Amino acid sequence: MLNKKGVSPVVAIALLLVTAVVAVVGFQGWFETYSSGVFVKVEQDSESGNMNTQIEALVGSNLYIKNGYDNLTITDIKVNGRSCNITQSYTDNITEIDLGNCTDNLTTSTPEIVVITDNGILSKKIFVKEQEILPKVITYSACPTTNFVDEFNGVDGDLPNTMWWKPKFGAYATINNSMLYVPINNYGIKSNFSLIGDFDINIHWEYKSMSSPAYCYFTVSNDSVITGSSKKVYVYRESNTHSVTSDGTSFFNHAHSWNSGYFRLNRVGSDISVYESSDGVSWAGGFFRTFTNVMSSKAYVSIHCGSSPTFDFSFDNFTIVSADSVENLLCED
Repeated sequence: MLNKKGVSPVVAIALLLVTAVVAVVGFQGWFETYSSGVFVKVEQDSESGNMNTQIEALVGSNLYIKNGYDNLTITDIKVNGRSCNITQSYTDNITEIDLGNCTDNLTTSTPEIVVITDNGILSKKIFVKEQEILPKVITYSACPTTNFVDEFNGVDGDLPNTMWWKPKFGAYATINNSMLYVPINNYGIKSNFSLIGDFDINIHWEYKSMSSPAYCYFTVSNDSVITGSSKKVYVYRESNTHSVTSDGTSFFNHAHSWNSGYFRLNRVGSDISVYESSDGVSWAGGFFRTFTNVMSSKAYVSIHCGSSPTFDFSFDNFTIVSADSVENLLCED
Protein backbone atom coordinates (compact mmCIF):
# COMPACT_ATOMS: atom_id res chain seq x y z
CA MET A 1 0.00 0.00 0.00
CA LEU A 2 1.13 3.53 -0.79
CA ASN A 3 1.69 5.79 2.12
CA LYS A 4 0.29 9.28 1.09
CA LYS A 5 1.36 12.19 3.19
CA GLY A 6 -0.44 15.63 2.96
CA VAL A 7 0.97 19.13 3.62
CA SER A 8 0.99 19.81 7.23
CA PRO A 9 -1.41 22.50 8.49
CA VAL A 10 1.46 24.66 9.69
CA VAL A 11 3.12 24.74 6.27
CA ALA A 12 -0.19 25.48 4.56
CA ILE A 13 -0.86 28.46 6.78
CA ALA A 14 2.66 29.75 6.23
CA LEU A 15 2.22 29.54 2.45
CA LEU A 16 -1.07 31.41 2.64
CA LEU A 17 0.56 34.17 4.70
CA VAL A 18 3.41 34.53 2.23
CA THR A 19 0.99 34.73 -0.69
CA ALA A 20 -1.11 37.37 1.08
CA VAL A 21 1.94 39.47 1.93
CA VAL A 22 3.17 39.32 -1.66
CA ALA A 23 -0.27 40.35 -2.91
CA VAL A 24 -0.55 43.28 -0.49
CA VAL A 25 2.95 44.51 -1.28
CA GLY A 26 2.24 44.28 -4.99
CA PHE A 27 -1.04 46.21 -4.69
CA GLN A 28 0.57 48.84 -2.53
CA GLY A 29 3.32 49.35 -5.10
CA TRP A 30 0.77 49.71 -7.92
CA PHE A 31 -1.39 52.07 -5.90
CA GLU A 32 1.53 54.28 -4.97
CA THR A 33 2.66 54.41 -8.59
CA TYR A 34 -0.87 55.31 -9.75
CA SER A 35 -1.40 57.94 -7.03
CA SER A 36 2.00 59.45 -7.68
CA GLY A 37 1.12 59.79 -11.35
CA VAL A 38 -2.17 61.50 -10.55
CA PHE A 39 -0.58 63.90 -8.07
CA VAL A 40 2.23 64.69 -10.47
CA LYS A 41 -0.31 65.54 -13.17
CA VAL A 42 -2.27 67.81 -10.82
CA GLU A 43 0.94 69.50 -9.71
CA GLN A 44 2.07 69.89 -13.28
CA ASP A 45 -1.28 71.43 -14.23
CA SER A 46 -1.05 73.84 -11.29
CA GLU A 47 2.51 74.80 -12.13
CA SER A 48 1.51 75.28 -15.76
CA GLY A 49 -1.29 77.64 -14.70
CA ASN A 50 1.08 79.59 -12.49
CA MET A 51 3.69 79.82 -15.23
CA ASN A 52 1.11 81.05 -17.77
CA THR A 53 -0.46 83.62 -15.43
CA GLN A 54 1.45 86.88 -15.34
CA ILE A 55 1.11 90.65 -15.20
CA GLU A 56 1.41 91.97 -18.75
CA ALA A 57 0.97 95.76 -18.70
CA LEU A 58 -0.47 98.79 -16.92
CA VAL A 59 -1.92 101.22 -19.46
CA GLY A 60 -3.27 104.32 -17.79
CA SER A 61 -5.37 102.87 -14.99
CA ASN A 62 -6.06 99.54 -16.75
CA LEU A 63 -4.10 96.46 -15.63
CA TYR A 64 -3.74 93.59 -18.11
CA ILE A 65 -3.13 90.04 -16.79
CA LYS A 66 -2.47 86.93 -18.86
CA ASN A 67 -4.71 84.25 -17.37
CA GLY A 68 -3.40 80.67 -17.42
CA TYR A 69 -6.44 79.24 -15.61
CA ASP A 70 -9.94 78.42 -16.74
CA ASN A 71 -11.15 80.48 -13.82
CA LEU A 72 -8.80 82.92 -12.08
CA THR A 73 -10.07 84.18 -8.73
CA ILE A 74 -8.43 87.40 -7.54
CA THR A 75 -8.88 88.27 -3.87
CA ASP A 76 -7.04 91.60 -3.94
CA ILE A 77 -4.71 93.80 -5.98
CA LYS A 78 -2.30 96.27 -4.40
CA VAL A 79 -0.51 99.17 -6.06
CA ASN A 80 2.51 100.31 -4.07
CA GLY A 81 0.89 98.70 -1.03
CA ARG A 82 -2.47 100.42 -1.57
CA SER A 83 -5.36 97.98 -1.77
CA CYS A 84 -7.65 98.29 -4.76
CA ASN A 85 -10.38 96.28 -2.96
CA ILE A 86 -10.94 93.96 -5.91
CA THR A 87 -12.42 90.49 -5.41
CA GLN A 88 -13.56 88.83 -8.61
CA SER A 89 -13.21 85.79 -10.86
CA TYR A 90 -12.02 86.04 -14.46
CA THR A 91 -12.14 83.60 -17.37
CA ASP A 92 -10.69 85.66 -20.24
CA ASN A 93 -7.22 84.73 -21.51
CA ILE A 94 -6.25 88.40 -21.30
CA THR A 95 -7.98 90.00 -18.33
CA GLU A 96 -8.46 93.78 -18.19
CA ILE A 97 -8.99 95.25 -14.71
CA ASP A 98 -9.68 98.93 -13.97
CA LEU A 99 -7.45 100.15 -11.13
CA GLY A 100 -8.68 103.75 -11.28
CA ASN A 101 -9.55 103.81 -7.58
CA CYS A 102 -5.95 103.09 -6.54
CA THR A 103 -3.80 104.67 -9.29
CA ASP A 104 -5.17 108.20 -9.12
CA ASN A 105 -2.36 109.52 -6.87
CA LEU A 106 0.67 107.66 -8.18
CA THR A 107 3.97 109.43 -7.53
CA THR A 108 6.07 107.05 -9.64
CA SER A 109 5.90 105.80 -13.20
CA THR A 110 7.00 102.29 -12.12
CA PRO A 111 4.68 101.18 -9.30
CA GLU A 112 4.81 97.70 -7.77
CA ILE A 113 1.73 95.67 -8.61
CA VAL A 114 0.82 92.74 -6.34
CA VAL A 115 -2.01 90.43 -7.46
CA ILE A 116 -3.29 87.98 -4.84
CA THR A 117 -5.14 84.96 -6.25
CA ASP A 118 -6.44 81.64 -4.95
CA ASN A 119 -3.50 79.99 -6.71
CA GLY A 120 -0.71 82.24 -5.52
CA ILE A 121 0.70 85.76 -5.62
CA LEU A 122 1.97 87.69 -8.63
CA SER A 123 4.27 90.65 -8.07
CA LYS A 124 5.87 92.97 -10.59
CA LYS A 125 7.23 96.48 -10.89
CA ILE A 126 5.84 97.80 -14.11
CA PHE A 127 6.12 100.97 -16.18
CA VAL A 128 2.83 102.83 -16.57
CA LYS A 129 2.08 103.30 -20.25
CA GLU A 130 0.06 106.36 -21.19
CA GLN A 131 -3.37 105.81 -22.64
CA GLU A 132 -3.52 106.47 -26.34
CA ILE A 133 -5.19 109.86 -26.67
CA LEU A 134 -7.69 109.75 -29.49
CA PRO A 135 -8.85 112.99 -31.08
CA LYS A 136 -12.18 114.12 -29.71
CA VAL A 137 -14.96 113.73 -32.23
CA ILE A 138 -17.13 116.82 -32.05
CA THR A 139 -20.61 116.69 -33.51
CA TYR A 140 -23.00 119.55 -34.04
CA SER A 141 -26.72 120.01 -34.35
CA ALA A 142 -29.03 122.97 -34.75
CA CYS A 143 -29.02 125.40 -31.82
CA PRO A 144 -32.33 126.07 -30.08
CA THR A 145 -34.49 128.76 -31.64
CA THR A 146 -35.93 129.77 -28.25
CA ASN A 147 -33.87 131.55 -25.61
CA PHE A 148 -30.56 131.01 -27.38
CA VAL A 149 -27.88 133.18 -25.71
CA ASP A 150 -24.33 134.04 -26.73
CA GLU A 151 -22.69 135.38 -23.57
CA PHE A 152 -19.43 136.19 -25.38
CA ASN A 153 -17.47 134.26 -22.75
CA GLY A 154 -13.79 133.55 -23.19
CA VAL A 155 -10.27 134.67 -22.44
CA ASP A 156 -9.59 138.37 -22.98
CA GLY A 157 -8.53 138.90 -26.57
CA ASP A 158 -10.34 135.80 -27.88
CA LEU A 159 -12.53 136.05 -30.94
CA PRO A 160 -16.24 135.44 -30.53
CA ASN A 161 -17.52 132.07 -31.74
CA THR A 162 -16.37 131.99 -35.36
CA MET A 163 -19.04 129.45 -36.29
CA TRP A 164 -21.66 132.07 -35.50
CA TRP A 165 -19.88 135.36 -36.28
CA LYS A 166 -17.51 136.83 -38.84
CA PRO A 167 -15.79 140.23 -38.75
CA LYS A 168 -17.60 143.30 -39.95
CA PHE A 169 -15.47 145.63 -42.10
CA GLY A 170 -12.68 143.06 -41.86
CA ALA A 171 -11.93 143.60 -38.14
CA TYR A 172 -13.32 141.51 -35.29
CA ALA A 173 -14.47 142.94 -32.02
CA THR A 174 -12.93 140.69 -29.34
CA ILE A 175 -13.76 139.28 -25.92
CA ASN A 176 -12.95 141.40 -22.87
CA ASN A 177 -14.30 140.81 -19.36
CA SER A 178 -16.71 138.22 -20.84
CA MET A 179 -18.24 140.82 -23.15
CA LEU A 180 -17.82 141.80 -26.80
CA TYR A 181 -15.51 144.80 -26.66
CA VAL A 182 -15.25 147.43 -29.41
CA PRO A 183 -12.09 149.52 -29.03
CA ILE A 184 -11.60 151.07 -32.46
CA ASN A 185 -13.66 152.50 -35.31
CA ASN A 186 -15.36 149.95 -37.59
CA TYR A 187 -14.68 146.97 -35.39
CA GLY A 188 -17.58 144.55 -35.02
CA ILE A 189 -19.21 141.29 -36.03
CA LYS A 190 -21.97 140.09 -38.33
CA SER A 191 -23.78 136.78 -38.25
CA ASN A 192 -23.05 133.66 -40.28
CA PHE A 193 -26.59 132.59 -39.38
CA SER A 194 -29.84 134.10 -40.60
CA LEU A 195 -33.24 134.51 -38.98
CA ILE A 196 -36.21 133.13 -40.90
CA GLY A 197 -39.78 134.38 -40.48
CA ASP A 198 -40.85 136.13 -37.29
CA PHE A 199 -38.21 136.69 -34.63
CA ASP A 200 -37.54 138.51 -31.38
CA ILE A 201 -33.89 139.30 -30.50
CA ASN A 202 -32.13 141.57 -28.03
CA ILE A 203 -28.70 142.51 -26.73
CA HIS A 204 -27.25 144.22 -23.67
CA TRP A 205 -24.82 147.14 -24.06
CA GLU A 206 -22.53 149.11 -21.74
CA TYR A 207 -21.23 152.58 -22.46
CA LYS A 208 -18.16 154.06 -20.75
CA SER A 209 -16.78 156.58 -23.18
CA MET A 210 -16.68 157.46 -26.86
CA SER A 211 -15.59 160.47 -28.86
CA SER A 212 -18.25 162.45 -30.69
CA PRO A 213 -19.59 161.65 -33.22
CA ALA A 214 -19.79 157.96 -32.37
CA TYR A 215 -22.31 155.24 -33.16
CA CYS A 216 -22.63 151.69 -31.81
CA TYR A 217 -25.19 149.65 -33.75
CA PHE A 218 -27.49 146.65 -33.38
CA THR A 219 -28.79 145.85 -36.87
CA VAL A 220 -30.80 143.32 -38.89
CA SER A 221 -30.40 143.33 -42.65
CA ASN A 222 -31.52 141.29 -45.64
CA ASP A 223 -27.92 140.47 -46.60
CA SER A 224 -24.82 139.47 -44.72
CA VAL A 225 -22.73 142.28 -46.19
CA ILE A 226 -25.09 145.09 -45.04
CA THR A 227 -24.38 147.73 -47.67
CA GLY A 228 -26.02 151.09 -48.25
CA SER A 229 -28.60 149.45 -50.52
CA SER A 230 -29.51 146.75 -48.02
CA LYS A 231 -32.92 146.61 -46.44
CA LYS A 232 -32.29 147.05 -42.74
CA VAL A 233 -33.46 148.31 -39.40
CA TYR A 234 -31.07 149.34 -36.66
CA VAL A 235 -30.78 151.05 -33.34
CA TYR A 236 -27.60 152.71 -32.12
CA ARG A 237 -26.22 154.57 -29.16
CA GLU A 238 -24.94 158.02 -30.15
CA SER A 239 -22.46 159.71 -27.81
CA ASN A 240 -23.78 160.03 -24.25
CA THR A 241 -27.07 161.88 -24.82
CA HIS A 242 -29.41 159.69 -26.85
CA SER A 243 -30.06 156.69 -29.06
CA VAL A 244 -31.31 156.61 -32.61
CA THR A 245 -33.41 154.07 -34.49
CA SER A 246 -33.82 153.98 -38.25
CA ASP A 247 -34.67 151.99 -41.33
CA GLY A 248 -31.99 153.86 -43.26
CA THR A 249 -34.47 156.50 -44.38
CA SER A 250 -36.34 157.75 -41.30
CA PHE A 251 -34.52 158.52 -38.05
CA PHE A 252 -35.97 158.80 -34.56
CA ASN A 253 -34.15 159.97 -31.45
CA HIS A 254 -34.57 158.70 -27.92
CA ALA A 255 -33.06 161.10 -25.39
CA HIS A 256 -31.46 159.47 -22.34
CA SER A 257 -28.13 159.33 -20.49
CA TRP A 258 -28.06 155.63 -19.58
CA ASN A 259 -24.66 154.04 -19.08
CA SER A 260 -26.11 150.68 -20.01
CA GLY A 261 -29.26 149.30 -21.55
CA TYR A 262 -30.83 146.87 -23.98
CA PHE A 263 -31.68 147.00 -27.69
CA ARG A 264 -34.48 144.79 -29.03
CA LEU A 265 -35.56 144.02 -32.61
CA ASN A 266 -38.83 142.20 -33.23
CA ARG A 267 -40.22 141.16 -36.62
CA VAL A 268 -43.79 140.12 -37.36
CA GLY A 269 -44.45 139.48 -41.04
CA SER A 270 -42.54 142.28 -42.82
CA ASP A 271 -42.84 144.82 -39.97
CA ILE A 272 -39.90 145.37 -37.63
CA SER A 273 -40.30 147.02 -34.24
CA VAL A 274 -37.41 148.56 -32.29
CA TYR A 275 -37.36 148.75 -28.50
CA GLU A 276 -34.96 150.17 -25.96
CA SER A 277 -34.97 149.44 -22.24
CA SER A 278 -32.76 150.27 -19.29
CA ASP A 279 -33.24 146.86 -17.62
CA GLY A 280 -34.20 144.43 -20.41
CA VAL A 281 -37.53 143.73 -18.70
CA SER A 282 -39.71 146.84 -18.90
CA TRP A 283 -39.71 147.27 -22.66
CA ALA A 284 -42.96 149.22 -22.63
CA GLY A 285 -41.35 151.85 -20.40
CA GLY A 286 -38.54 152.48 -22.87
CA PHE A 287 -38.42 153.59 -26.49
CA PHE A 288 -40.56 151.93 -29.17
CA ARG A 289 -40.89 152.38 -32.95
CA THR A 290 -42.31 150.15 -35.72
CA PHE A 291 -41.18 150.24 -39.36
CA THR A 292 -43.71 148.67 -41.74
CA ASN A 293 -43.15 146.64 -44.87
CA VAL A 294 -39.39 146.51 -44.42
CA MET A 295 -38.58 142.90 -45.33
CA SER A 296 -39.84 139.38 -44.78
CA SER A 297 -36.78 137.59 -46.20
CA LYS A 298 -34.00 136.04 -44.14
CA ALA A 299 -32.32 138.53 -41.81
CA TYR A 300 -28.69 138.74 -40.70
CA VAL A 301 -27.49 140.36 -37.47
CA SER A 302 -24.72 142.95 -37.16
CA ILE A 303 -23.09 144.42 -34.04
CA HIS A 304 -20.47 147.15 -34.49
CA CYS A 305 -19.30 150.69 -33.74
CA GLY A 306 -18.25 153.39 -36.21
CA SER A 307 -17.15 156.98 -36.87
CA SER A 308 -15.24 157.69 -33.64
CA PRO A 309 -11.53 156.73 -33.63
CA THR A 310 -11.75 155.36 -30.08
CA PHE A 311 -14.44 153.69 -27.99
CA ASP A 312 -14.99 152.06 -24.64
CA PHE A 313 -18.19 150.25 -25.50
CA SER A 314 -19.24 146.62 -24.96
CA PHE A 315 -22.06 144.30 -25.92
CA ASP A 316 -23.20 141.22 -24.01
CA ASN A 317 -25.81 138.45 -23.96
CA PHE A 318 -27.03 138.42 -27.53
CA THR A 319 -30.34 136.56 -27.21
CA ILE A 320 -32.71 134.95 -29.68
CA VAL A 321 -35.85 135.02 -27.55
CA SER A 322 -37.78 133.30 -30.34
CA ALA A 323 -37.61 132.68 -34.08
CA ASP A 324 -39.65 130.71 -36.58
CA SER A 325 -36.33 129.15 -37.61
CA VAL A 326 -32.63 129.96 -37.69
CA GLU A 327 -30.47 128.93 -40.63
CA ASN A 328 -26.82 127.87 -40.17
CA LEU A 329 -26.72 128.27 -36.38
CA LEU A 330 -25.02 125.13 -35.03
CA CYS A 331 -24.20 124.16 -31.46
CA GLU A 332 -21.81 121.49 -30.20
CA ASP A 333 -23.63 118.38 -28.98
